[in-house]
Amino acid sequence: MLDFDYTIISSQNTSSTASAFIYPVFNIGLDLNDNDVVDSWEMPLAQKFCPSFKLHSTTDWIAPEPVEFINADKTSGLWFAVINTNGQKVGDYPVTDEALFDPPVSNFHPWINNPEAAWETLTWDPYDYQGRPPGKSYGDYHLRFHFGFNGNPNPETWSPLYQTERDNNNFRHTVYAHFFLHNNNPVIQYWMFYPYNDGYNNHEGDWEHINVHIDSQNPLIANIIQVDYYFHKKVQTRNFDDFEVEDGTHPVVYVGGECFDIDWPATCEPGEATGGSYPSAGIWNDVGPSGYDEYVSGSGPYIPYNAFIDGDPNDRRGIVILPEPSDIDYSSNLHMRWFKAAIPWGLWEANSPGEWLQPFLYIWPTIEGDVGNDGPPGPPYNSGWNTIEDNNSFSNYTFRP
Repeated sequence: MLDFDYTIISSQNTSSTASAFIYPVFNIGLDLNDNDVVDSWEMPLAQKFCPSFKLHSTTDWIAPEPVEFINADKTSGLWFAVINTNGQKVGDYPVTDEALFDPPVSNFHPWINNPEAAWETLTWDPYDYQGRPPGKSYGDYHLRFHFGFNGNPNPETWSPLYQTERDNNNFRHTVYAHFFLHNNNPVIQYWMFYPYNDGYNNHEGDWEHINVHIDSQNPLIANIIQVDYYFHKKVQTRNFDDFEVEDGTHPVVYVGGECFDIDWPATCEPGEATGGSYPSAGIWNDVGPSGYDEYVSGSGPYIPYNAFIDGDPNDRRGIVILPEPSDIDYSSNLHMRWFKAAIPWGLWEANSPGEWLQPFLYIWPTIEGDVGNDGPPGPPYNSGWNTIEDNNSFSNYTFRP
């Protein structure tokens, strides 16, 4: 658990003169991150409503992990794809390999020798390079930076690699909590990072979330109003009496499963799990491309809410509070650099069963604009950040096995 260190906030503004006056006396009212939720109440609230997770039966290593799991806090976690003038990826390299290029990439982008100092300014925009990538011809290229760990687009290699990482480091499971107000009530967004998504749309790196609506920001009296469960760009909202809850305040999340049925000519492919956040087990119809139905068993590994509440204020795992990206002084908090970087979390164009859709993207209007095999953006660049999907409640649910 990370008891949020408010010294990382770059702004020293308080929500009001009154709060600045009463905080030193009563330890209430301070709102340095200006989200209208009292700072000293954020962690107690995040603990009180922390979810539990029931994973799918085929899940081996897809669980909520800290970003350190893929070295997102280290230079070795930063990669770049090399794109030729035809828009084709011709290679993917960790930034530590930049000197293998002729000339080195640092000749064009000197910051790459000290990437930590520039992470908070990184974007998915192309960076120009002229030269010879390893084993390629001399020419003009674009570089696109992303977080990475494996470097192999074949999902069959992911599970063994992440199993080894877990065995070697035994990271504590982690959720990232973010607060905002909706209709004057606090909403806690719990963001979960999964090392990869192994379903019909395979991609390395996966950020999922739920919204927990509560009726007060005072941890002593706050109760759940409803929970928004998000999966595959869809959402189902359930009121307090209509979802599974543990010990009165901890919603249970059923983590996405495997393909159950799909429209012809696509075929279901074996996979471990998708990472979507569901309110219950069962068959969830038409949740993905090509009429993809998902079977969520909930009979895999179980992660209780108290696994995230470890009582250690010095680690950076368990429950981590996320303010807004602009609220952090990154010069003195290098461990949070990943949060500001506007780059994908994973490889560009991993191997995926949905790749067969790519040629039809522009001639088959029912297909979405991508096949879902790219690494996703981080939480603050996700369309769900600070957002409530009021008019998009998915209800196509078949049965609970």
